[in-house]
Amino acid sequence: MKQLFIMLFAVSIAVGCSKERDELEARLKTKFANDQDIADYKIDPDEMADCVSSKISGDAPGFPGSPSYEKIIGAYAKLVRVDPTEDFRPALEATKKAFGSAKEAHKAAFNITNHTMACIGIIMQVER
Repeated sequence: MKQLFIMLFAVSIAVGCSKERDELEARLKTKFANDQDIADYKIDPDEMADCVSSKISGDAPGFPGSPSYEKIIGAYAKLVRVDPTEDFRPALEATKKAFGSAKEAHKAAFNITNHTMACIGIIMQVER
């Protein structure tokens, strides 16, 4: 009985986390599908989105399915949606509560760029 409860709990955590991560990954796919650098390097936007969302998920505090984890992943999804040519301040304002401060929201936005650059390097090495 105890094992059944543990297994059901683990499954519910995995299902709960997949919604937030799926939203993040979908937004990353859209972003990378329209990114000229990704196209120039001939990188698959889906592969790139999977890599970046994995890195973001790995950095998020808490565990998949926990409220704090979902809040952070949702906030990252909002930051991904920001067009670099537009004013980013409304997105930072909307996410600063999730991250704890405006400074941490800036850091999170910068982390998206860092993870993107790291994934370009990883994917380019694998494809060679």
